[in-house]
Amino acid sequence: MSVWGKVIGGVAGFALGGPLGAIMGTVAGHAYDKMKAGDAGRIDDNVTRQVAFTTAIIVLSAKMAKADGHVTREEVDAFKELFHIPADEMNNVGRLFDEAKQDAQGFEPYAEQISMMFAHQPAVMEELLGGLFHIARADGFVHPDELVFLRKTALIFGFSEPQFERLKAIHMGATGAAGDGGRAG
Repeated sequence: MSVWGKVIGGVAGFALGGPLGAIMGTVAGHAYDKMKAGDAGRIDDNVTRQVAFTTAIIVLSAKMAKADGHVTREEVDAFKELFHIPADEMNNVGRLFDEAKQDAQGFEPYAEQISMMFAHQPAVMEELLGGLFHIARADGFVHPDELVFLRKTALIFGFSEPQFERLKAIHMGATGAAGDGGRAG
């Protein structure tokens, strides 16, 4: 069974009920798959956790891309580059990404969910934050609103301000300046 296939339930749930709806939709989609396969037993907690994590990553990535007010092709390509999505699941993932990128607001519940899931594994959250930096830099310009998004996400993940500054320096260079990437800002 593909994790990506369960994302479709999350898309429907997100459209109807926001962050919590996405998780409930994902779990419902997983339960439906299990019943269809003749396995009406207990829903596998690991699969549910993996699907919730996948949904949160997609939504955080989309909202990161939208943080500066618009989503560029480069940002979408950066997302696809980071998270190798099987071709047969691209439509499901695309629907959730498109729904989430409508605005940058409402990312906090997803960041909180990841923070709770990986409270004892900060390396996972650091890696995800690195992916969000990658998306922010993809269009050649890190907008101040993108930095605000990244900082808030890092703080929700439990990183201190100095830890965030260290991560920013790693992903944006020693000065951590947004840079104009050849564009007027």
